[in-house]
This record gives sequence, C-alpha cells and structure tokens, in this order.
Amino acid sequence: MTITAKIDKNRYKILKNGEFMIINVTEADDNVYACNCLQSSNTIRGELKLNILLPPGEPVIDGSRIYKEGERTDLTCTSVGGKPPPRLYWTSNNKNYSDKISHTGDKSSIVLNIEVNRTFNGQQISCFAENSVNKNNPSETRTTLNVQYAPSVKVTPDYNPYKVIEGTSATLTCHIDANPRAIRASLWKERAQLRSATNSELNAGKFSHTIPSVDVGMHGSYICQAVNGVATREAAVSLDVLYKPKLTVMPKVVVNITDPVQFECRADANPVPNVLRWTPSDNVATNTPSRILATWRSSSASRLIAREYTCESANSLVPSLGDAVINANSSAVTTLYVRYSPGNVEINSNNIPIKGAEPISLTCKVDPNNSGYPLPTYVWRREGQLIGNRSSTLTINQPRLQDGGRYTCIARNQMGSSNQGAIVVNVKEYPEITTGLPSNMIKNEKERINPLRCIAYGNPAPTITWWKNGELVSGHNYKVQSSSNNNIVTSMLYFESPSQDNSNRLMPFDTGNYSCVVKTSLNDKFKRVSTFSLIIRSAPSIEEMKETVAISLKTKSNVSIEIEAYPEPIFSWRKDNQPVSITSLTTQINVNTFRSTLIFPYAVSDNLGVYLVIVNNTIGGITAIRDVRERSVPDPPKDLVSIEATWESVYLQWTPGFDGGENQTFLIYKILTDSRKRSTGREVLVGKSNVAHFNVTDLLPNTLYKFTVRAMNKLGNGSFSNYFSLKTQAIIIPVPVNVKYYESTKLITFIVKSEYDCCASLLIDRQIESLWCNTTLLPMKNNTLKIGYTDVLKLQLRLCLRQRNDLCGSYVEAERVNTKMSENTLSTTHMIIIAVVCSVILIVLVVVLVLFLYWRNKSQKKQYGNEVNYPHIANGRVGNGMPSQQVYENPGMNTVDGKMNMHENGFTPVSYYNLSPDNGPYGNANGYIENKHNTSSEHTDELPPYTDNDIAHELSDESDPEKPYDTYRNDNLNHDVPPSYSDACRSPAEKSRDLTFYSHPQSPTRNMNFISLNPDGLPRDTSTSGRESGYSTPDSSRPKKVIYEVIV
Repeated sequence: MTITAKIDKNRYKILKNGEFMIINVTEADDNVYACNCLQSSNTIRGELKLNILLPPGEPVIDGSRIYKEGERTDLTCTSVGGKPPPRLYWTSNNKNYSDKISHTGDKSSIVLNIEVNRTFNGQQISCFAENSVNKNNPSETRTTLNVQYAPSVKVTPDYNPYKVIEGTSATLTCHIDANPRAIRASLWKERAQLRSATNSELNAGKFSHTIPSVDVGMHGSYICQAVNGVATREAAVSLDVLYKPKLTVMPKVVVNITDPVQFECRADANPVPNVLRWTPSDNVATNTPSRILATWRSSSASRLIAREYTCESANSLVPSLGDAVINANSSAVTTLYVRYSPGNVEINSNNIPIKGAEPISLTCKVDPNNSGYPLPTYVWRREGQLIGNRSSTLTINQPRLQDGGRYTCIARNQMGSSNQGAIVVNVKEYPEITTGLPSNMIKNEKERINPLRCIAYGNPAPTITWWKNGELVSGHNYKVQSSSNNNIVTSMLYFESPSQDNSNRLMPFDTGNYSCVVKTSLNDKFKRVSTFSLIIRSAPSIEEMKETVAISLKTKSNVSIEIEAYPEPIFSWRKDNQPVSITSLTTQINVNTFRSTLIFPYAVSDNLGVYLVIVNNTIGGITAIRDVRERSVPDPPKDLVSIEATWESVYLQWTPGFDGGENQTFLIYKILTDSRKRSTGREVLVGKSNVAHFNVTDLLPNTLYKFTVRAMNKLGNGSFSNYFSLKTQAIIIPVPVNVKYYESTKLITFIVKSEYDCCASLLIDRQIESLWCNTTLLPMKNNTLKIGYTDVLKLQLRLCLRQRNDLCGSYVEAERVNTKMSENTLSTTHMIIIAVVCSVILIVLVVVLVLFLYWRNKSQKKQYGNEVNYPHIANGRVGNGMPSQQVYENPGMNTVDGKMNMHENGFTPVSYYNLSPDNGPYGNANGYIENKHNTSSEHTDELPPYTDNDIAHELSDESDPEKPYDTYRNDNLNHDVPPSYSDACRSPAEKSRDLTFYSHPQSPTRNMNFISLNPDGLPRDTSTSGRESGYSTPDSSRPKKVIYEVIV
C-alpha cells in the first residue's frame, strides 16, 4: 500500500491489513485520502473523504452598558469557528430567545432587541453556541443587566387606612426599591418629619418607625418619601386610631326634694358607639338616646331616686391586624343627691361604760333609709344640759361615776330636724385587788402556814382563781373557798397536807410561785394579779430511788438523776464503792429542782453497772441507785392478768418491763386450746407505745384460751411473759320451738324468745345429689320464712347470732303440715256429728213420706227442711286438728308468678339473686352475695340492719342471686379456717331456677358454721340406711337428696 499525498510520518502510520491511523487529528486533516492496492499486474484504487468537525468558539456579547428604564437596546452575540456552523440563542430566567442568525465566513452572530425595565436589573442573560460537536455541552457567555429606575416606595402593613387600637403599639415600615439606591428617605406626618433613614437602612432598602402607644392625636396621613439619581417618589398611608367611648358626665347633681332634675351623658368614640344609655331608669322618663348624647330626666325629685346612675356605652373595635373583634365598654357615674330632712334617730353605745377604763362612745344613729341630705349635724344633751358636740359620736374619756345619766341627741340639716333619741348610761368599774398576797416566804417542811387570802372589788362582782407555776390550782393538796358580798369577793387558798392532821402543813411540792388572778365579765382580757413565792426547805427527795437506764456504747452518752431539795444539794457519784472519775454536771431546773448528769465522752462496756448517787444538803441527804445498761430489746412484761372477760372478749393488763432504752410497744399472742379444735395462735399488735392494757375480741364462748405478751422496740422483739389462761363465758343460744313447714304454702313458722340479736339457719333435705349449701339472708322478722322448693323431704332450723353467725344453737326438725289433707280429712267428732245429722234427716224423710201419703189428696203439701251446721273452725284448725293454709290479709303479701306484689303495701320489690350454675363443685370461693340495696354494707363484714316491713321472708328456687355463696363438702370442724363454698346444690334441671328471697340480703361475717360430711357426702355419725333423721342417707333404690343450710 502506498500513500499518494505527502504525510507527516510522525502523525500518520500505515498499519498491517491495510489500516491507516492519524494521531492528534487537526483541522488540516480534513482532506481526501486514496489507497492503491497492487494485485498481480492490476492496481486497485480507493478514496476516502475525511471531514473534521470542530466545536464553535466561545460566544462574545457586545452592547452591554447601563440602561435607563423604558429604553430599547440591541445585544449582539458573536461566535467564531465551528464546523458545522453553530446555532446561537439567548436565555434569561429559564426562557429561550431565538432570532435570525447571520454567518459571515467563520463568524456567526445573533442580535437580541429588548425594552428594559426594572425587572431586568441585576438579571443575567446568557448566549449559547452549539453544533453537533458540543450539543450536550454548548458554549455559554453571560452578562448582567444594569437598569437604573426611579424609587418604588411601599408602606406596610399594607392597609389603608391602617386601623390601630388606642394604647397599643404600631409600626410603619417604608420599603424602597431603587437603582441606583436612594440617597435619602424619610417619613412624614402631614408637614412634620418623623424620621429619616440611615445609610445602612438605605442600603437595606427599608426603614421602620414604631409608635409604642398610639393615642387619638396620632390619627392622620403618614408619607414615606425616597430620592435617587433618577427621580423622587413617595407613598402614603392613613392611620385610623380606634378607641372605646369616652364619656363626659356631671359626677354630682344636687337638687331639692320635689324639684325637677336633668343630666346628660356625651360620648366620644371611634367608631361611633352602638350603645349609649343611662341605668337604672326605674320608670323615669328618658329621652331617646342618640349615638353621642343621652339625657336623664325626672319631673319631681324624691328620696327614692337619690342614687348613682351609670351611663353605659359600647362599640366594636376591629383592628387591621388580627382576626379578633374587641367589644369595648365604657361607663361613667353621676351621683344624684336629693336634699331632705333626717328621719328617726337612736343612740347606741360601743361598749359598757367602765370607770377609768377605755373611752365610751355614744353614737346617734339615723335611720339609714331616711338619713337626710346634706349630712346632718347633731345636738347632744345630758340630763337636759347642752353638750358642745355636733358630730354623730359623743366620746366620754375616762368615764367617771358622775358621767352616768340620760343622754339625748337630735339630727338636723338645712331641710329640717329629726326626732329625739335617748340612752341611759350606767358606769361600771373594773375590779381592783384590795387585799393582795403577802411577801415571799421561805418555810421549813411540815411547818404550818395560814391560808392565802385575796380580796377584790368591782362592778359587777369579779371572779378569783388561783394559779401555781402557771397552772390552775387543783387536786387534793389544795382547797379554795370563795365568798361574795356587795361586789366584794374574798377567796382563800388552803394547803391540804396529805398527812393525817391535814392542817396546813407544808410539803416540798408546795414550793412554787402562786398567783391570785382577778377577772371580770366586762372584758375577758382584763385581769389583776397578785403573786407570792413560797420556798420549802427540805432534804433531797426523789420518786424512783432505784432506776434502770440504758446508754449506747461507742458514742457520747450520759446518765441523769433529778431530785427536789432546798437549799441546793451536793451530788456524789460512786461505783464499786469508789468515786467515779467521770465528769458530772449539776443543773438547776427551778428553785427546788436539781439535775445531776454523769457524762461518758465515749461510752464503753466498763461504764456499765450499778452507780450510787449520794445527795446531801444542809437539811439531810439520800442515796439513789442507777443501774446503767446497754440499749437492748425490752425485758419481758410481768403480772399479765385479766381485768374483765365476756363470752367474746378478754381485757388484759400487764406491767411493762424495762424498755431497753427505746420506746416499746406490745404484742399479744392468743392461743386457742379448745379440745374440739386444733390449737391455733394469732399475734395482735397493741397500737400505741407504752400502753399496758388491751381488749382482745372475736373470741369463741365457753372456750379456753392462753395468752402471753411480749414487748418490742426498734432494736427487736423481747421475750414472752408468763402464760395466762382463761376460759370465756358461756352463751346459750335459744332453740326455736313449734317449728312447722306448710307444704302447700311453703311457709316455715316457729316461736323463739331470745335476748340476743339472732338470725335463722336452715337445713333443707332435697331429692337431688348430696351437696351442702350455705346462704346468708335476712335477720329474723316475725319468725316466718317462705321457700320455693317443691321436693323438700326434711327441714331443720336453728338460730345463729346476727353479728357472729358462726355461733349457732341446735337444729330443730320442722313438723310437716299438709293443709290439703287437713281440709279433706274429717275427725271422729265430725264423723259422729255427720252420722247423727244423717240419721235425723232420714227420720225426717220417713215422716215426710208418711205425711205425703196421708195428705196426697190435699191440695197443699207441707215441706220441711233443716239447716246444715258446718263444723266450727277454731284457731285456724279444722276437725282433724291440722292447721289450715295460711292466708295473708295484706294483699301485698300475695305472690304473682313467684314474686311478691309489693306496690300496695308501700314496699318496692327487690331484685332476685341467682346462684350461678357455672362454679363447678367447689365454685369460685368468693363467699359473698352482693348487696345492691344497702350502700352502707356492701361487701363488708357487717350485716344490714333490720327492715321495717312485716313480710314473711321468702326462700324460693326461682331467684337470681348475683354473687352466690359457694358450697363445699364439710369435713372441717375448725372455726378458725374459712370454708370454701359452691352453689352446685341444685339438680341440672333446676339450674335455670334459683334461690329467691325478698328485701336486702346480708353479707357474711367471719366464719360460717357448716355441717361436716364424710368423703362419701354423708353427715358424720349418721346411718347409711333408713330415714331416722334429716341427716340420713337414702337407700340406693331411692333418688338422691340434698340438704341445704340457709342462714336467714
């Protein structure tokens, strides 16, 4: 292969296989290339035209300069080069501008003709050049337009008028848009310049003027003006000041009675008020109010219209800023005074006049409903003599006895005078002590002393009390005797010595400060006091000669002893017959009481032990013992005894042991040791500290208990005291008699006399599977119950205490009474009577037959008849002695569909309570029936109170208890263990019917008493065959039965 043209062998290379490569292609490589291929004797020639593509040159924009707003201009964009020739176009704000493109040689150009305005200022405009080479990245040249224009001025907020409420702040902001920037700007109100813009504000293009509190005078037009090199421009806004009504009234109007009266109210407001009126108007003619003026008129003034009148006005303020509408209200008061003469007066005294005491004020009080106007002056007289005082109050300073007498006063003004008021002044006198207590004394112990005497005088007679050391004198050591004669009171204080002679002999405890206090009923704060100090010389004495005290080791501790003595004694502490080397401090508590304190800076075990304290003064001495121990748990209490015992409680008392140095409380442990139950114990906390007695309750009667007590403090529990045994009193629960069950009426009646508050318990033997139920119903009322079971085989009844229904008496089986049989069965007596009557009738019939045959031909026949005497029913029994069915006289006792009709006797029927069938054989063990009819006893251990109705308590299997008692198989005789319950005491066919009773159910209390069953469901100690009692088990050939126990 050969190349026909001259080539640069450095950039052009011939490769194998006829390939030709150009390195670093340039525009000069745009040419025709030929290739000759020699094959044998033939030459094959081929040519290739190579076109070189070039991107256009960077565009250049001509004609950019400073423009004036509104002029037209041409912008020329030129691009050199480019193969193929480029396409030129303009772009500004994402908008393309195209025009005719001219090409001259390798130069391409495009012209943009525009009219500039202020929106072009600062705007960038771009010229793009592109061809197929740089299509994805065209060449771009930008220029920024500079357009000069006059200032554009705007005032914000953008409201005209700008409405602002008086008293609020307002800000006006001038916004200036100008090129070149404004050289000055200012804000004017009318012809007054408010402020000018600073250089920084001119650069920012805005400035503000704030009015902190707008007032009415700021209402008007505000002008913002700006100047630059192009022109001067301004903008205006009107400030509209809104304000509530401002009212103008006469604050005081005075007229004579019966004169005509008129006064006005003027309003100034923006906007104009929508309300302007006088209140009250009270049947007084008022002109029709306008928006700015309201007039109040009356043709004749009277005392009744003398008052304050209020002018009320309102408008609605709607500012430009904010959505709220403000309802503004204003009011102004005019007081109308009507001149008239004062009415009746009376004289009052502020207190009781007392000689030499506080001043007394007599007040001449005018009837407040007829006090007169103008305010009256007053004329005072005493016993008819004029007193120079013209005010309503007459003050008597330091009253004297001669100031007493009759005082009068009259009120008068320019319209007239009042009546005359009068009062009689009786001057009292505060008490004074005429004979006080003697001077201070120092006496010897057991020395005699005359009684103390205090005499006082006052009107009224004063009272005298005696005090010692700030406390009222009382007790057997003193006796007070007082007497009064003509407002003179004499009181004597006797020293009653506990010695046998009891003749004013003094003892050490008589030392003290005595006071005779005289008081009066005139003023409970007034008193006169006479004092007397008595000191008894005595040898040292102490209440506890030997005392155990506790200290804490390894810390600072002390032991103190306090004695009574006078003069001051000397203390000496000894241990192991040796004086102690530890510091002791003596402190005087009062004149004859002293305390010595032995201080252990760091107590150790060697400081424990018995200390002798020897105390001596000039009269005598004593030796006391202090046994110092380390703080510990309390010692066991002693002397545990019973003060009082009943059948259910024991009141215990004991002597506390040493408390270990801390406050101690006590725990009582009771143990039930009755042979019928396993021994059980329970600890009871005595709530208060250091209380050495407690009443233990909730005990069983006729039961032996053991008690012990121990103390505890914050260090722990002490040991138990000795045991104390006691058997509670027995209680006899009455047994019901004449218990009868009437099958047809399902009534149970019985007779019982009891001093206790009792309820009834039932055992019901039915022909369904053997289970035991226990349900608490009402307290006994009228000794009558009603049940709804129809398959009762046996029924037993006993009495239980209402508040302790775990305590019950013996069961009594009810006599079954078939009233239908008693109605249809005749006794022997009745049979004889009937036979006799029938015989008489037969004889009579024979006689009649004979007479009939004899008189058969007679036209008139005689007829004979006998009245039938029915057997007499006495005491509700017919001839066979069986009781008849009970019939209620009260229609409210009758039942309809198993419910009592209560509306006629005034009692509302109570909802039924169902025994839930879903508890299974042992139930949910809740043991309660909810009481919805007695809010004071719902779910409590208290039974509800008796009801006042006389309705027989009804027990039916058509009831609906909401929370049934559970049942359980009774193989537990321990009364202290709560039973479990179940309601599965009904056959499946009866589970849709329930136990029913009326009135309020009572909640269970404490432990219920249950009959124990053996594992086979039989009562213990009963036969497995036959029917000797209600506890017998039926033979296998007979249907199963259930016995219910129901507490009523």
